[in-house]
Amino acid sequence: MRTKTNIFTGEGVQGFMQYLNKSFTAGNLAIIYDDKVLAYEVFSKLDIAMYKARLITISESFLPLNESVRFIIAVGSEKAIEAVKKHSEKRTFCYYPNEVCHQIFSSALPSSGEIYSFAEFAYYDSTKLSVRDTKTVYDAYSNVFSVFTECILNSYYESSLPYTDKGLSGIIESAKKLLTEGCDIDKFFVECFRLMKTGVEYLQEKGNNMFFDAKAVSLGKLNKEYIFVIDYFVNLIAINFTKWNFFDMLIPAEKLVLDIPATKPNYRQSEGMLLKKEELSLIACKAKNLTDLPKVESKEIIKLIIDTVTGSTPLLAEINNRGILEGLVNYG
Repeated sequence: MRTKTNIFTGEGVQGFMQYLNKSFTAGNLAIIYDDKVLAYEVFSKLDIAMYKARLITISESFLPLNESVRFIIAVGSEKAIEAVKKHSEKRTFCYYPNEVCHQIFSSALPSSGEIYSFAEFAYYDSTKLSVRDTKTVYDAYSNVFSVFTECILNSYYESSLPYTDKGLSGIIESAKKLLTEGCDIDKFFVECFRLMKTGVEYLQEKGNNMFFDAKAVSLGKLNKEYIFVIDYFVNLIAINFTKWNFFDMLIPAEKLVLDIPATKPNYRQSEGMLLKKEELSLIACKAKNLTDLPKVESKEIIKLIIDTVTGSTPLLAEINNRGILEGLVNYG
């Protein structure tokens, strides 16, 4: 069974075919899609002597596939990728995304943590990965920010023992450097994919299959454009409320998180990994230069964070239980 997803790039659908031929040489396959143009292009390039294919929209993907189907191609957005993860059963599959997303590197659904299988590979059309396409640049940039934020939340799950998680801190520092300092224009997408892959795989190996931002957006029934906003607020809260010993605060929250691990998060040990306020503002400024971020009410976002917090995010759970988040909603 595959334990990681390979990533390949090439020129157009023809480039995709060479990797498909290596992973699945011949037989019955299904194409599950929400990008009709790209799906039909993939379908038209299949060698009819080698493959028998069926096109399936994501709205139809819950229907049982014929047992003769041995391979699935997900074509399109994250919704197509999630549909294939859920309904592939024991079949092998691959991704042909039309947008940059970090969940291609995980076998889990980021909004729920449900674990499925890894894809054989994910393929990106290099002709579409252009720094002139601000949407694609924003997708890559915001996905690195999402991975960075999840790593920050996990960096607090450490006890006061004579060792630290150097692997995680290395990923955090590398992501922070790209987010704040950038990188060479010719290496931007390569570096973003490297950081996403390294971070997601490392987190999953540690048992972290769910992303806080994806869960929050799912609970709030918001579109994915709000993920960057959730990450911004999570980082801002961490920056502000790890400066003091909030364990001594005496006004508990009305809605307590009761399943916090017995070992308290060592937030001071990880304080050096956090962004500075100026760095967080710089990241937000760069994002605004690439896209129109959704306009939000701060209190509504904090309420959503309160609803999302569980014991699996011990730093935010501790901050919540001291009444800090409720205080921001009621008096902020």
